[in-house]
Amino acid sequence: MKPDQSLILVVDDITSNLKILGGILQPKGFNVTFAKNGQQALERIVSSQPDLILLDLMMPEMDGLTVCKLLKEDDRFRKIPIIFLTASHEQDHLLQAFSEGAVDYIKKPFNAPELLARVETHLELKHLQDRDAQQLAQERLIRHVVQATMESLDLKDILKAAVDGIRDYFKADRVLIYQYIYEYMDSDRRELECSKGRIVAESLVNSYTSFLGLSLGECPWFVTDTKDPRSVHFYNTATNMETSHHKAKLLQWQVKAELVSPIFQRSEHWGSLIIHRCQSSEPWVPETVQVLSSLLEQLELAIQQAHLYQQLQLANQELRQLANVDSLTGVANRRYFDTYLAETWAQLQQEQALFSLILCDIDYFKAYNDHYGHPHGDACLQQVAQAIAQATHRPTDLAARYGGEEFALLLPHTSPEGAQQVAQRLQQNIAALAIPHAQSNLDPHLTLSIGLSTLMPNPASSPEQLVSMADRALYHAKEQGRNCLKIWDA
Repeated sequence: MKPDQSLILVVDDITSNLKILGGILQPKGFNVTFAKNGQQALERIVSSQPDLILLDLMMPEMDGLTVCKLLKEDDRFRKIPIIFLTASHEQDHLLQAFSEGAVDYIKKPFNAPELLARVETHLELKHLQDRDAQQLAQERLIRHVVQATMESLDLKDILKAAVDGIRDYFKADRVLIYQYIYEYMDSDRRELECSKGRIVAESLVNSYTSFLGLSLGECPWFVTDTKDPRSVHFYNTATNMETSHHKAKLLQWQVKAELVSPIFQRSEHWGSLIIHRCQSSEPWVPETVQVLSSLLEQLELAIQQAHLYQQLQLANQELRQLANVDSLTGVANRRYFDTYLAETWAQLQQEQALFSLILCDIDYFKAYNDHYGHPHGDACLQQVAQAIAQATHRPTDLAARYGGEEFALLLPHTSPEGAQQVAQRLQQNIAALAIPHAQSNLDPHLTLSIGLSTLMPNPASSPEQLVSMADRALYHAKEQGRNCLKIWDA
């Protein structure tokens, strides 16, 4: 580590000692700042964050031991090496100095070669420790993102873990991930344009404004370098800004330093990582780009895996939909009817709530099919299925194709009177269709026979009993001339 990259704080209440030490250190290229008492030293440490402290052991008001103890109790400064400056008659205090956290001591009067050797040694040790600590922090951050990927393939969880880890690592006040939304520019769907987007993840110090959910038009960060689209952009409100609008926005949001890095998915500009410092305008160090490069490599992989998982989930959902839906009519199939009946029965048994079932059958459908043909028969089934589904509007009700021309409506939390109203709406819907049926012995238009049953699920009854009761009611409706509703009364 070069001397001009280090800042040394010299603390001594005797001005001549400060001059001597400055005269030894500054010609060698070290940056040096001075303090004449303990309180002034603490103020200098907060404002300048020195790399090494040369601290007089014995001073009036606040001695070096007290200063050392206060620093070692503060997480911000405990790792700064402290070398005590001591006279020969102060040797008894050195043991206590080391117990408080000192790393070395130098006797007065000062020997320049010895002082420089000790200073250079401890600066090099601190540099190595800082480098190791930074490397460990980088590895911890990467591991944090990888762990989030292993624990959850949900993109929201992964992005939240990433912004939390990044904010902690960079000691930032706000970290955002902005996702772009691409739309086709032409009707041929050949050329994509990024016209929308929003903040999808955020980690924030509580006192600052949240940007979560903001859209592209509300953010000044849509920055792409056409020569190097993967470049990282650094901004400081006191120096370099792209536009006055950008600067005004950052000042409005109390941002002093900003970093914007693109996130890619293959060759597509997927989004941006934005890091804000609001309390400090400390410039971003070159090592930041290297850290971000490693991090974004893992983050981009995690996003890709999350997208693949999301596509798999959608594909599975479609498969489940196909497995549960009757392909001709679009309502639930018999398989899903049986599953939903069993699950809802168990739930209503716990709740001690009524469960109603409507079974209905198209009157003389075989004659309809023979007369009009199977294509018309299929179209008829589709219209009837939709009319049945539209007879109820609650999300917990289920319309299903029970057999060839037989349909069912499962009605949880429904009394016999409520189910009868649904059945009447169903009859009205069928009548409104006015589907011609020249082969019916009842009516020139298509009609339904309907059976209805209601039970309160309990250990002594079963779902099969509810179905059997509705089936018997339907049988009676057919026996008594069809085109009517019968309610099973045990």
